[in-house]
Amino acid sequence: MEVWALNTNVVMLKPMKVPLRVIRPRYYNNDNLRAQKGAFTFWESIYPGMTNEKIDLTEADRRPLDVRLDEYLREIEALKKFYLYQIRIPQDAAHIIYSYIDKLGYNASTIYPGYDGVARYMEERQKILPLNHRSADQG
Repeated sequence: MEVWALNTNVVMLKPMKVPLRVIRPRYYNNDNLRAQKGAFTFWESIYPGMTNEKIDLTEADRRPLDVRLDEYLREIEALKKFYLYQIRIPQDAAHIIYSYIDKLGYNASTIYPGYDGVARYMEERQKILPLNHRSADQG
């Protein structure tokens, strides 16, 4: 499993003028967004011949964000700073990390409010609990 974290304080510094945009939506009218407190990112691109009426996305750059950011920051000769973190979690550690996160109050039932979130949480617990019992018996 991988988790990516973007340091917007570094990327959004004015002298760098990175065309990356971070959108924080209004949370008040969407229970899921409010629970997740997420943000959306997009790379602002201007294409020749682009008009408000029709946008041809066949020429769109579909490279991953880490590749685009790295290339852009090299082009503008930005100082080397950590701006995008990739955290890899080994599969055998997933149940331990899940348990810690669950104890902090983050799980499917808090991220996805409603019946669906509760059902997801119950499914997660069923998958994780047998692993926890096995590791407790072995330790």
